[in-house]
Amino acid sequence: MGKKSNYGIIFDAGSSGTRLYVYKWKEHAEAVQDATKEELRRLPKIKLETSEKIHPGVSSFADKPEDIGPEHLKALVELALAEVPASKVAETPIYLMATAGMRLLPKTKQQELLQSMCTYLRDNTDFSLPDCNTNIQVISGETEGLYGWLGTNYLLGGFDEPQNHQHGQGHHTYGFLDMGGASAQIAFAPNSTEAKKHSNDLKLVRLRTMDGTVSEHKVFTATWLGYGANQARERYVDRLQELYDKSSNLEVPDPCMPKGLRTTPDGDPLTDKQAKKELTLVGTGLFQECLANTEPLLGKDAPCLDDPCLLNGQHVPSIDFSINHFVGVSEYWHTTHGVFGGKHKAYDLATYQQNVVEFCSRDWVDIASDLEARKKTLEEKARNAQEACFKASWLINVLYEGIGIPRPGLEHEPLPGLNVSDGVIDDAKDRGFLDPFRPVNKIDGIEVSWTLGKMILYAAGQVPPPDDTEDLPVGFGSNVPEAKDFEPAGSQYAPIREGNGRQNNNGGPIGKGYVPPDVLARLEETPSDVRGDIDVDHARRTVYAFQGTTEPERSAVIAALMNYWRSQDAFPVLRGWRDELWPIYANDGELLYNMERSATGLFGVTRYGVHLNAFVRCAEASHGIKMWIARRSPTKSTFPGMLDNTAAGGLMTGEDPFECIIREANEEADLAEDVVRGQTLAAGGVTYTYITHEEAGQAGLIYPEVQWIYDLELQSNVVPRPKDGEVAGFELCGIEEVQHQLAHGKFKPNCALVVIDFLIRHGILTRDNEPDFDEIKLRLHRELPFPGPHKFESFPN
Repeated sequence: MGKKSNYGIIFDAGSSGTRLYVYKWKEHAEAVQDATKEELRRLPKIKLETSEKIHPGVSSFADKPEDIGPEHLKALVELALAEVPASKVAETPIYLMATAGMRLLPKTKQQELLQSMCTYLRDNTDFSLPDCNTNIQVISGETEGLYGWLGTNYLLGGFDEPQNHQHGQGHHTYGFLDMGGASAQIAFAPNSTEAKKHSNDLKLVRLRTMDGTVSEHKVFTATWLGYGANQARERYVDRLQELYDKSSNLEVPDPCMPKGLRTTPDGDPLTDKQAKKELTLVGTGLFQECLANTEPLLGKDAPCLDDPCLLNGQHVPSIDFSINHFVGVSEYWHTTHGVFGGKHKAYDLATYQQNVVEFCSRDWVDIASDLEARKKTLEEKARNAQEACFKASWLINVLYEGIGIPRPGLEHEPLPGLNVSDGVIDDAKDRGFLDPFRPVNKIDGIEVSWTLGKMILYAAGQVPPPDDTEDLPVGFGSNVPEAKDFEPAGSQYAPIREGNGRQNNNGGPIGKGYVPPDVLARLEETPSDVRGDIDVDHARRTVYAFQGTTEPERSAVIAALMNYWRSQDAFPVLRGWRDELWPIYANDGELLYNMERSATGLFGVTRYGVHLNAFVRCAEASHGIKMWIARRSPTKSTFPGMLDNTAAGGLMTGEDPFECIIREANEEADLAEDVVRGQTLAAGGVTYTYITHEEAGQAGLIYPEVQWIYDLELQSNVVPRPKDGEVAGFELCGIEEVQHQLAHGKFKPNCALVVIDFLIRHGILTRDNEPDFDEIKLRLHRELPFPGPHKFESFPN
């Protein structure tokens, strides 16, 4: 498949190690050739090329982030490069997504590690990595669960031909359960009644099959931190010690360990001699008592603020087990098929519980003598055996008492009932995925991993829609109209690149911006004598644009295209034509071309601006400061009537930022040049990327932006006044009023960021009063993926 294949790389950065996955699938044009109707109604066929894990986890580099590339990622990068053909590297996406271990680190430590990993991957590979914040990130437990749901259903055929499934009554996707050491996740598509009742609690997942047809699924996903097997064991041991009478002796009976096993509370084995000197857990092997003691850890009596709830007061829509059949991975598999692995090919509770009781009631000396070092060392085997009884009880309680999985053949037997007929056990041998619950590790030889779910979205996003349908983006987000948290598949936007022969340090073309699908479509429809040398390469998801040997030649091509589109009223954003030329730079700081300001969003190129915060010292005011806030004119084409900074404006080609803010302050606020020039202080800036809504003139455009910020302290007798009509008026606002307006979305979006930056710099917004302080600071200073002046000390002439 080599030259006509796509590749994708994902690093699963977990708590204990990092695993590389290299996936492969046919290019769409190749895959649809000679495809049957049935194949066209399916998702792209993805193959796992290789998988490799290294230790330890990335979080162990928290205090030495500079070492994580050469000492950790390097070996996996070399493996990835060996799998992907050289001709495909530049167009192959690379993702690194961290889970439990990284979530426990402070935000600042997370960001240092993420930035170090992104820098290493960019400097040492040519893989496609347009945005560090998107491609290198810590994902939430809910997102991990959603990806797992996607991967599981893909492998089980849950998305294919629902009319041919015997899975359930009118339903064909499977529920997903995951349990690790620290947390547990659930993801499932509720029945139609529950989906309607809890619509706002669901995630909308949008996919596209090979024929371009869009399919949407409404999925509930939740995570429980502390409900992983290891964290649950720690909570259990803490509870044992709380109930233990320390005045009696040093031994604490533990029914969740094999009979006669002695360990420290941390699980380290002890000899009889050692046990007499320190607090010791002593296994009694009473599994029924173990079940009873672990059941309270579910937190079923916790307050439920949004009914219905499952574990620890966590809201979960009611599960209809007649259509919701669940697959469990990770601990659900290892705990049912490790120490207790039997001969039956299908899991059933009766057989499993019987095996657990028999094992846990044995003397530890006998269990230890039976252990053999094969794939694992004797020490590893012993640790697994001593933890097995607790994990089994925890799994059973979570499944049947917590989530409520039905118990076929045991419907009338409360846990831990064991009176099971032989017929029930025999019948269980032949069960498949029609059971209410089944643990899995691999499906058709492919490991079930959440990373597959991420790559399914990416591959589906590469499929073009049919000509007569709306180009709805592939991805997921909240199940509400125009969800602001919608996360695209990552393959929906095509990068625009220079067409004049320039290359980056690795020999590839330099990315300049992001082009939405509707702009791509319009480019292809535009007559060739208008669009010039602009070309669209669908295979590479790339637009090669604006070719020419000189800047005037390249700018002329853009101008001709924009004027043509304006005359055709092709895009709403062009109705706000400004007759202002904005610059697009090369990576060496050279001006590549100019573009009409209103058109920059169509190509997602970096935009530059300046903002001024004027303020007055006021002893009686909160924090001793009041800010001059502008209200935009109600006739403005963008964000009419919203709040703004004292003065702000776009930075035109050739303008110095400081000279620009002096001009804007005079034109918009009637502030004298000598006042602004003599008293204004440079305050750095903010860098960010956002996707527009209708208020910006057109929704769905990507704006990478760099904003220079200036502070101006005014005397109380200096009052800004509207001058050029862009501002309706000014108001001197106290900090509480400013914060209130920020919280209610009254500021123009980029102006809100500038105000937040002001509040941070002046010690008003701090870690003490804002729980997300570090995250906010990081988001105000994102690294932009395209070349240009992103620092605030200097500016190219």
